[in-house]
This record gives sequence, structure tokens and C-alpha cells, in this order.
Amino acid sequence: MKKTYFLALVLTASLLAACTGSETTIEESDGALSVTASIGESTTEGVSTRALFEGTSASFSSGNQIGLFVDNTGSSTSYAPTDVSTCTYTTSFGAPSPAIYINENATVYAYYSGGTVASLTNPTSSSTIAATVSSTDLFNTSASNSPAQVDYLWAAPNAVTKSDRDANLTFYHALSKIIFVVNKAENYAGIGTLTSIVLTDADAASGTCFLAGTGTMAVADGTLGSLTETSPLTFTSTGTTINTYNATTPTIATAWFLAAPTTVPTSITLALTIDGQLYTTTAFPTTPSSWGKGTSYTYTVTVGTGTLTVNSTVTISDWATGTSASGTVN
Repeated sequence: MKKTYFLALVLTASLLAACTGSETTIEESDGALSVTASIGESTTEGVSTRALFEGTSASFSSGNQIGLFVDNTGSSTSYAPTDVSTCTYTTSFGAPSPAIYINENATVYAYYSGGTVASLTNPTSSSTIAATVSSTDLFNTSASNSPAQVDYLWAAPNAVTKSDRDANLTFYHALSKIIFVVNKAENYAGIGTLTSIVLTDADAASGTCFLAGTGTMAVADGTLGSLTETSPLTFTSTGTTINTYNATTPTIATAWFLAAPTTVPTSITLALTIDGQLYTTTAFPTTPSSWGKGTSYTYTVTVGTGTLTVNSTVTISDWATGTSASGTVN
């Protein structure tokens, strides 16, 4: 009989100390699984991103949880204890109880879903968790703006054996990061306070709307499913100042938000509210034709007196590299 076990790891302040690249190691129990959880922070287009997107935290904080479970190859004696039906564990970061003992080849799976881990009954390699993606939210800025969107993460499955029980888990982003660089044209005389970004599928009947709503995320690879088509995507803020005009066009990010990976609509209207005035354009790039998970897309926009122009070149970059925060659990 196949057994799987689920562990909710509460990451305490000890993880924050590991952001410098060091690791917190707890003395290993004989035969017990050891886990190292790493989450990348990257710097994209001059913006230091966060390991986790929601709130203002720069990393995991006390009370956050990651979900973790072990899927074996079919033996009824692979792990102890063997009398758990719900496969749910909640524990402090440094002292998980009960321990999971590895007696044969197995695979470790893990994910982050907003700080609270729900129970998974008899999880397997094909398990999914609930994932809700917002179509209306705050956009993020270099200031302390706090979007509600959860930055869902998944860890690459990691093989362990009886002789090698160390699972080194690297987490990746399941969503796409959309960045806007908004610049003043030489003839723009206003302060340049951006308070709203709206992307609308101008031809919603085409069936290529954006995706949002409540769906699922595959634990094994972060794929999102069962989301619904929606339009528009609306992101607001109390206000952030766009880049001041200079001879060399600024490339500092003005605002960014997270969106579900999707096919990009072939006809998009971009609307920005700047200094209380609405600026719109239908000349929004449709290349690339899709947004991929764990990838950031930077759109450069210039606002002039009564005009809004979007650069046809979109910067695409990886969103999963950089330093990491980690800790070890036995």
C-alpha cells in the first residue's frame, strides 16, 4: 500500500537570519528526512524583488508555512509513523514532530501558498492545491504598497534515498511578473503621479482574455489550472511618481504586479491614470504572445501632453535567480 505524508513547516525568524546565504542546521536524527528550503530573490530592471510578494516582508516571516510531503515507490514500510490518515503535520521550523524516516527511494514535493498550508489527504505526485489569482489589486512600487496577490511558489521535486536523506528544495514562482517603466516626455509638465494601470482585452469575444479567479496549482511543476477568462486587469495605488524626462530614457521600474501565465490577447487597451487624467492607447505590444510562469515582462511607456506611447520592445527576463534564504529541518 502506497503511503504519502504531508508536512507543514512553519518558518520562524531563524530563516530570516539565513538570508545572507548561511544555513541553520538542526542536529539530524538517525534516518530522518532533512530539508533545505531555498527561495530566490532577484533584481530585475533595477527593482529588488521579494522572495514573497504579499505584504512588505522581504522574506519568510514567523508564522509563514510551506507545504511538504514525501511520495514513495509503493512500500507500506517506507516511513514512520504509518498510522496517519490525513497526512497533515504542523510544526515549528526547528523541531518538526513526528519525524519522517526514509527507508527507501522517495521524492519530496513542496510549495508555498500564502503562509497557511491546508491539509492534503494522501498527496501524490499529481496533487494540486487551491490557487486564487486576483484581477483587481494594488500594484507594487518601490514604496511600501501592499498587494493582496499571493506569490505562489513550487519546489522542484527532489529525490531522496535511505543513504541520502537530504532534500535540497529550490522554489520557483508560479505566476508572471508584469513590470511597467513609465517615463515623462519632454513636453510633459505635470508632477507625474501614477494611480492606476488597467489592461483590457479590446476583443473579449476572441476568447483570449486574461486569466484569474480560483483554480489550482500543480505541486510538482507550478502549473495553474481551472482559472476563468476575465477582462480587464485593474491595478491601483495611492500614487507613485513616474520617471522624470532626461536625454537618456530612464529604465527604472515605476510599478509591477503579478498575473496568471496566459496567452496575451491580440488586442489590448492600456489605460493609465496620471495626475488625475486618463491616458489610453491601443498600440500595446502583443509580442511576446504569452506570459510564462517565473518570468518577468517589462513594458516601457512614455506619457506626454495628451499622449501615451508604448515601446514595441518588451524586456523578458528570468525571475528565479539571485541569492536565497534557507534553513534546515530534520
